[in-house]
Amino acid sequence: MIEALKTVIDLFKTKPFKIAFTAFVLSTLIFGVLWALLHLQFADGGINQIPNTEEAALTRYVLAATFPVCLIVVWFIFYVTTNNDASDVYTEVRNLLEGDWIVEYEANHGPISNITIVDQRIVSCEISINPENLKLEMRFNITNNPIFSDKSGQIINDVAIRYDTSGEYIMFYYFKADRKILPHLAQHIVPEAEHHDPADLEVEIFGRVSFKKPAGRNTITDMQGEWFDLNGNTSRLLALIDHHMMAALQKQPFSPLKLSEVPIHHRYFDARMGAVHFHRS
Repeated sequence: MIEALKTVIDLFKTKPFKIAFTAFVLSTLIFGVLWALLHLQFADGGINQIPNTEEAALTRYVLAATFPVCLIVVWFIFYVTTNNDASDVYTEVRNLLEGDWIVEYEANHGPISNITIVDQRIVSCEISINPENLKLEMRFNITNNPIFSDKSGQIINDVAIRYDTSGEYIMFYYFKADRKILPHLAQHIVPEAEHHDPADLEVEIFGRVSFKKPAGRNTITDMQGEWFDLNGNTSRLLALIDHHMMAALQKQPFSPLKLSEVPIHHRYFDARMGAVHFHRS
């Protein structure tokens, strides 16, 4: 019952429903005004009902029959107008970015050992255009991650494209959400507060990749850039893993820590996590 109600509510929030509802309300108002003009007579400061003649009745029937036509016309005008508003100079570029991608990215080295904490990762990504706002969406499938649990269908909605004076385009993307740390790593983390699950980590990332619009081709095949850890939680987690690795190498005891207490020297935390490379699958 709750799922069905949620589905109905989500339907009400969709762009097609909003357009249809607006068209229905406007058409009803237009129909109401015309009905009043045909049924009522305004004279001598008062309102009188027009006599119910055969001619008046026929006119009302014709008006009622034209209501569906009016509804369709108003809906079509709203549909075309809203879609034109959502289109811009980057529409063609967004169309060229649609499809399946392979994303290769790297993380920074441990601040103590300089050992690569996370080897270069390869994940699949689908870039599509949201029909609601005609903007880009990125859908990642995270599997076999050495730090976080698997996550299928991770969607990034905040995606933007800009043209650079160098002749290249730049795509920016931003993502903030809670991720689940693998149990064997979470056991080394002390909860920040009571009732807080140390396995839950809020990640906040920002990516920037550049690409060129190909001449005479119907798709873009390569994008390269960097990604950043904005809130520092991923960097702190990597530093914690690094401290644990160093303690194991030196055969020293390791005590779990709060992430907020993980020592990170300023020169090792510049938010930049590493390179990222998008190419077609």
